[in-house]
Amino acid sequence: MDVQQEARRRELAMIHLAKKQLGLDEATYRAILMQISGVESAGDLDAKGRQRLILFLKEKGFVSKRGKPHRGQPRDMRQESTGQMLRKIEYLLAELARLEGRYMPWSYALAILKRQYGIERLEWAKPEHLKGVIAALNKSLKGRLAKQAARG
Repeated sequence: MDVQQEARRRELAMIHLAKKQLGLDEATYRAILMQISGVESAGDLDAKGRQRLILFLKEKGFVSKRGKPHRGQPRDMRQESTGQMLRKIEYLLAELARLEGRYMPWSYALAILKRQYGIERLEWAKPEHLKGVIAALNKSLKGRLAKQAARG
């Protein structure tokens, strides 16, 4: 494998790691790709496009496991990714409420947080904790959608 192919492979792996670390769902990830580079797949990016996307993801809070946090990243940008996760939780609660036909309070998400991590307030949750809540809500939503589909 030549140097360019190896760099491409490494950059694509980093992009997909960032997607996972930031808790981006497929639709959000595709929207970011389209917004940043005008493509639907990271595989379609050239070297400059991959670098631009990685920089954008670092600005949103991605930290490479091997590297140090992006030094140019202001504090509020890290908090913005937490805000995005809270908005995602709010969206998932709204979708669950729509399926159930009743209000789904924030206390539902808080109960998940408390059960999974022993954390009693959303303000104390770190991004990795919020990702766990999002995963649990996604699982719950998928299960309810499957039940609804089975009923006809």
